[in-house]
Amino acid sequence: EPLLCGSSECRHLDTDTRKTSRHPSKYDYGMSGCVDRYFRITERGSTIATELGAGFASFLSASVAIPVIPAVMSRSGIPLVDAITSLCVCCSLSCLIVGFMVNLPFIL
Repeated sequence: EPLLCGSSECRHLDTDTRKTSRHPSKYDYGMSGCVDRYFRITERGSTIATELGAGFASFLSASVAIPVIPAVMSRSGIPLVDAITSLCVCCSLSCLIVGFMVNLPFIL
């Protein structure tokens, strides 16, 4: 049986029904199928398009903090460029850790 993607974690494809035996989804092929299974998007009652839209809206909401927080930090004597860099690196790393290790859609 062919694998859905190159990962050993992906489920095998039932070639008769074109669906996985675990939870049928319209995202059975390629990278979207692997993303769907890893994050259990269909299992949780959502779609990849909905999650992408929610992620983009969350990114726009959180990006408001990028000019505001470093401006406050710079008033205490921290160089503005250092404050912006540290804020972006810390936020990016914390979001990636929560997203991939804990498997929750939180922005920190």
